[in-house]
Amino acid sequence: MSQPDLKLSSLPLLDLPRHQTNIQVQRFYQRGNDCAFKGEHQQAIEYYTQALEIDRNYVEVYCARGRSAIELKHYAQAETDYTTALKLSPALPIAYGGLAQVYCAFRDYPTALNTCNQAIQRDPDNLDFYRCRAMIGNKLGEHERVLADCRVVLQKFPHDISARWLNGVAHFHLGNYKVALFNFNQYLNLQLDDFYAYYYRGICHEQLENLQQALLDLSRAID
Repeated sequence: MSQPDLKLSSLPLLDLPRHQTNIQVQRFYQRGNDCAFKGEHQQAIEYYTQALEIDRNYVEVYCARGRSAIELKHYAQAETDYTTALKLSPALPIAYGGLAQVYCAFRDYPTALNTCNQAIQRDPDNLDFYRCRAMIGNKLGEHERVLADCRVVLQKFPHDISARWLNGVAHFHLGNYKVALFNFNQYLNLQLDDFYAYYYRGICHEQLENLQQALLDLSRAID
């Protein structure tokens, strides 16, 4: 028979040896991770909260709860969790990366950019941070920055759908229509039904005077 879930109120935590307390924290943390992996983010948050009620200094749990809060669009909660994580561990890259996503959601793009830069400074090998900064650069209209960040991602993952899209949009806005067209072709191989991709590709064909293909793409966008 499997062991029933332990309720926090039933645990005499102050009387538990330290190693047993750690076991309880890890149990709730792992259950939260399992739920988050399955997309059950509200349940994950409940498990993470139980872990933090036992150990309020567990930095990784704040970051995990922040990730699930972002998935649920509970951005204020995510901001609190990542800020708390940074108070406990001021150099933690993942907390800066999480805050960058939060500030993007708040449409505070300059602050998001600054925070994402700090994440990259602390962990320059994390491609998620470059994806995030490319997205912020797109919002700020800093197309050269977008290209630089997408280049880092695409060198390792040529079929990365997010970087491929942002790369195409940046080249489009810079007037590099042939290169933009290549990127939108690659993107549509990965994401077949996307109104915006056909629209952008149609405009590229129009600018390159491929009028018949432009008409086909723009018609596809309308459809």
